[in-house]
Amino acid sequence: MRYLIAMVDTTTSPNAKERGVLEDITGNKQNETQSTTSNSAHNEQNQDNVGPAKSKQGTKGADSNSIEEDPRRYVPMDELPEYPSLDYAPMQDHLKPNNVRTKLRRLLDSGAVTQTKLLQDFQVSANSFRNFMGHSDQMGGMGTDTYLIAYEYFCRRDLAGLKDPNPNAKKRKSDSTDAPASKKTKKSGSALDVNLADITLADEETREVACYDLPREVRRKINAHLKSGVTQADLLRQLTALNGGKKLQSKQLNDFRAFRTPDGGNMSAIYYTAYIYFEKLRIKEGKPKSSHRLDVEAEHPGGFDRSRQGPSAARFFIGRNETVSVDSMGKPVFHSY
Repeated sequence: MRYLIAMVDTTTSPNAKERGVLEDITGNKQNETQSTTSNSAHNEQNQDNVGPAKSKQGTKGADSNSIEEDPRRYVPMDELPEYPSLDYAPMQDHLKPNNVRTKLRRLLDSGAVTQTKLLQDFQVSANSFRNFMGHSDQMGGMGTDTYLIAYEYFCRRDLAGLKDPNPNAKKRKSDSTDAPASKKTKKSGSALDVNLADITLADEETREVACYDLPREVRRKINAHLKSGVTQADLLRQLTALNGGKKLQSKQLNDFRAFRTPDGGNMSAIYYTAYIYFEKLRIKEGKPKSSHRLDVEAEHPGGFDRSRQGPSAARFFIGRNETVSVDSMGKPVFHSY
């Protein structure tokens, strides 16, 4: 019945008789044969009566006017139109597992929905979600529940004409609505306005600063930084300044964030410059070293190795009944079975 309502609503017909039918369906007791010659004030009252009923029932895809006004918003699964059938249908190229992971990250980074709310909507476990998001190859995680549900979700969004949320849209909108206020706020508390030029790390001039945060920890700091109101462009400008002026691209940042192992991306310029940036910020703010930092100093006295790929990308000679993994400190661990 809800889908029928959406189909009637999307016609947006001005005919009063059709509005009367819609009102009867949604529970408002209006006459189906309501006269089309009613005055404009009476018509506006009828439309007001229809409005709340639609919102309670759900639009199963929302009307075309609202989509045009805000085509990037988050819409729960049960409010989107049902996809005809996914059984035996060929996989859409733009919704392969890695593409879906990118869409999910953009959705969460935009702030349109929290991860908890998204998992409740998808009705999948946190373990399934982490498992799927932990893959980095194009087809990785294809058999997980998270991928199957997310695939259907984005198919429904496409059917409703909704676009992917823009992680920076909310920040730009808040900046443009009240420019003087936003500038005032930025001066008073933004990390970007903190002057780090007066802090020099050991061996920074020779570009051989020892990194005492593993790549995974640096990724965590980057993600938290971006969610605090800093845009990717702003962060990249800061990192470029620490890269000897050699420009860093958004693709390099996205590639680094896509790694999921503790040591993944250790040779990236993003890893090196981001470590320096956050270390200077820590010193400037007078914060103590984290427990992770102290553990890395103990395990890697000279800093984590950036000269070659980490253990997760290396090859080892192992026995027939052995496997190898990487621990939280980025060291290989051999297992026998």
